[in-house]
Amino acid sequence: MLGKRWPKFLLIIVGIILITTKVTDADLIAIEYIRDHIFMATTLDFSHRQTANDFPTSTLFNVTGLIPGGFQVESVRIKKEGVLNFDYQITTEVSGTQSSLCRQLELKVFHNWQSVYSGQLLDFALHGSVDELGADDLVLAIVSPSGENVSGSCDFNFKVITTEIDPAKPQMFSDEEILQNHISAIN
Repeated sequence: MLGKRWPKFLLIIVGIILITTKVTDADLIAIEYIRDHIFMATTLDFSHRQTANDFPTSTLFNVTGLIPGGFQVESVRIKKEGVLNFDYQITTEVSGTQSSLCRQLELKVFHNWQSVYSGQLLDFALHGSVDELGADDLVLAIVSPSGENVSGSCDFNFKVITTEIDPAKPQMFSDEEILQNHISAIN
């Protein structure tokens, strides 16, 4: 009875089974050949780490009870986590209400044991770069002026912005990280 029609009948039966069981099979392959062109994907990422043990950190200064003439020293490593080398810029921004303590504090920054900044905390801006070596170490000291009455608290961030190093291209890749800080003085 089926004779030469059995392949068509079998195809209809398989189709009905696939439709009713909602099972399909599809293999899609797309190949594009491009000659003399290169496409590359890469990453720009960094982290701030403790210099003693290379552990990640999100807080740098956390000082309670700062006295006139008191100071706190901390260190941070700006470390390359991605493929691209980068330039970085670190600035200070107040994250709470700008108190008189924030305006009084001074900051000293050392890179390779050379002083690269000494001035008011709120005026801080530093440019640097991380290349094949993959890390840049900074030592920072927060200083309360001696002889001045210090009171209140100061919540601020070090904002670190990185951009790709390649003078031939506009800045295509960038990243931004925040280091949180809290300083409170005795009342």
